[in-house]
Amino acid sequence: MIQSPSGQRVDRSDLGALYQNVMTLQNQGKTTVIGTESIANQAVIYLIVDGEFGSSVSGVSQFQLWLDVTTGFPLKVISYKADGSLIELVEMSDYQINPMFPADFFDQ
Repeated sequence: MIQSPSGQRVDRSDLGALYQNVMTLQNQGKTTVIGTESIANQAVIYLIVDGEFGSSVSGVSQFQLWLDVTTGFPLKVISYKADGSLIELVEMSDYQINPMFPADFFDQ
């Protein structure tokens, strides 16, 4: 459904799990919109999702996300443990979304 120029693919399980984990952590904490920025010449909205003290989802207590303002696709995601240590940093740019990709794909 989504592919980078180098051929890396992202499927429902990757993004679906991320979206579900972010929404679960949002329900256990708060979301702060930092503002708009640019990544790889694409406008993004930067936000931070923090779980309340002691809350985590799959070991993640904070997500920092940079979402494409048009598609909502995450161009950059950083996840942290409760102690503030980095779990993972994922960046994706120059991706192409299949035009047949349904907008509500991850809501199903």
